[in-house]
Amino acid sequence: MAFVSIIFVALFIFVLLLSYNLFFKPSSKLLIIAIVFIIFFLGILGLTLNIGLIELNNTDDFSKLIPYGDYIGGIINPIISVFAVFAAGFAFYAQYDANKKIQEQFKIQQFETRLFKMLDIYNINVENLKFISRKKGNNYSGKVIFPHLVNNFNSLKNEILSFAEIKQINVNNLIEEDYLNYVRTKYKFHDINNFILLEITYIIFLYGVGVNGRKNINTILNGKYKKKELKKILNYLSGKPVEYNKDYEKYVLDFKNDLVLFTYYDKPNNEKFDKYYNGHQNNLAHYFRHIFMIIKYINNQDTLSYNQKWEYSKLLRTQMSNHEQELFFLNSISIVGREWELNHLDDNIRLITKYDLIKNISKALRDKYNVEDFYPDVVYEDYARNTLKRENLEKNIYK
Repeated sequence: MAFVSIIFVALFIFVLLLSYNLFFKPSSKLLIIAIVFIIFFLGILGLTLNIGLIELNNTDDFSKLIPYGDYIGGIINPIISVFAVFAAGFAFYAQYDANKKIQEQFKIQQFETRLFKMLDIYNINVENLKFISRKKGNNYSGKVIFPHLVNNFNSLKNEILSFAEIKQINVNNLIEEDYLNYVRTKYKFHDINNFILLEITYIIFLYGVGVNGRKNINTILNGKYKKKELKKILNYLSGKPVEYNKDYEKYVLDFKNDLVLFTYYDKPNNEKFDKYYNGHQNNLAHYFRHIFMIIKYINNQDTLSYNQKWEYSKLLRTQMSNHEQELFFLNSISIVGREWELNHLDDNIRLITKYDLIKNISKALRDKYNVEDFYPDVVYEDYARNTLKRENLEKNIYK
């Protein structure tokens, strides 16, 4: 009889050790609950049998143990029945839990399938981008156009500054008072003058100074920038030809003479020649819309953790060249791109910072455009540590 007691004690200790290991290793909650229940069952069973064995060893008349046997049976049988019910319940719950995990995995597979298709479309969009060199007329396509686009933007920015200096136009005074107050209140940029120059330049860069481009610019910037001064800049820029034009010498001479001799630019140059700043809306509009759709799709996945979303967004960011990210930044701070982040107060839909979409912009370029004035909490690739706000965002806010 003592041997039976030893077996129950050994089994009880084994189950205890097993449950101890489970608590310190990754395991399902269901298994832990089952182990606790088994311990409880074995404890009662072992205690009951142990008392019975003691009584059995201490009696000479086994007939006296009949009532005690009935008593033990009356206790153990319901316990076994309850255990059987719980065991069946555990089995059903285990099946439910397994089905739930399969469904979650299926949802992830569906999400990934669509995401990868969207990334394929992104690559197709990039491959279809076209650019004609403003100097030699060379044709470029795909990712190689982005350095040329950035150069075109910076050339335009310098052109605006040169014109403003010669004609004594203060670029910083181009902004209307109401819009200036709105920008200061809503966005709290430290360097407003930098913002004004970048936004005006980007809008002209995007739409160009052709007839339709000027109409689009005037519509978009109406009430935000002074129409008369903006008109002078647009009319002046409309006279600059591409350098590969066969009549380049004639047009560029007129362009330079206009800059020096004329004070007012009431009329644009509508002659039919290829303009140096003819815009890039046809190239970039669908490109940026598709990127926005990809990131929004990732961000809207409620079944994914923030870290998982960040890793999925990284699939897109790592395919974007540094020049792409540079142009992406310029788009995002302008009136046509602030839906990415700057228009929102909710940190969970401020997507550029949340997913570090401009992470790879170099320190030199960040200083050039004062990028960190707009996005101070992005974890740039050369950062030694995160900002305190970013640490709080990742710990308590992002989801």
